[in-house]
Amino acid sequence: MNYNLILKKPISTAQATINVELRTHAGLTKLLIDALYALLEIRKDEAGFIQFARQNYDLKVTGKAVDPICLLLVKTIFMGTGGKTDMRRWHGLLATALRFLEEKVPEIPDNHLPRYVHHLGGVSGCAKAWRKAHAPDPIERERKKLRRIQTFLNDIGTIGFEAPAANGNTVLVLNKEDDRKSREALTQQPGRIVLVGDIDENANLSNLRIIIRDQDEITRLLERKSLAVNDNAKTDTISDEEAA
Repeated sequence: MNYNLILKKPISTAQATINVELRTHAGLTKLLIDALYALLEIRKDEAGFIQFARQNYDLKVTGKAVDPICLLLVKTIFMGTGGKTDMRRWHGLLATALRFLEEKVPEIPDNHLPRYVHHLGGVSGCAKAWRKAHAPDPIERERKKLRRIQTFLNDIGTIGFEAPAANGNTVLVLNKEDDRKSREALTQQPGRIVLVGDIDENANLSNLRIIIRDQDEITRLLERKSLAVNDNAKTDTISDEEAA
């Protein structure tokens, strides 16, 4: 596959856009559409394009991206402009807009693409539309968060053991002779610790775990909490004075 030929038009458009500083909807829209046609060809041999970009421009995509091929294409297009203007801040935005437009290709005639992009609000509008269409479901996001937390807690051993109290409730015991492991866990690193535990409707505490030992992190946490409390106290005082 002749990638130089495929990239010729979008690189030329990028060069023209930079030369005349045409950072307008029209200039970037033309660049986006030229890149789209190049992308559709590149999809036929993505591995070949990855190799081409690395061999010719020493480019690769690392880390997270909406679509690695889209981002690699955008980086390659601007690498070919000779570096006259730093367009790196546009890379992610253009790649996201490009991926959105690729999804819409089957629905939109070629001659309607410029108007469609303009109607959405240009490159930024296309990127925003992609993020909105692919935003994770909030309920599922919450479930994933809870599963992640539970997995984290499962890997942290509990301290102490549960014993029945006089009123029939269960209490967590940390200071018995046969509970040496719990005391060793607590005193492993002298200083402040942050614990997390489970409490039920009867106020029974269980599954106590040490989740933070880092003294600097604990200090920062306490500072944030103390600031919040102080700010609330000031607000309450002001409200009381106003009421008086």
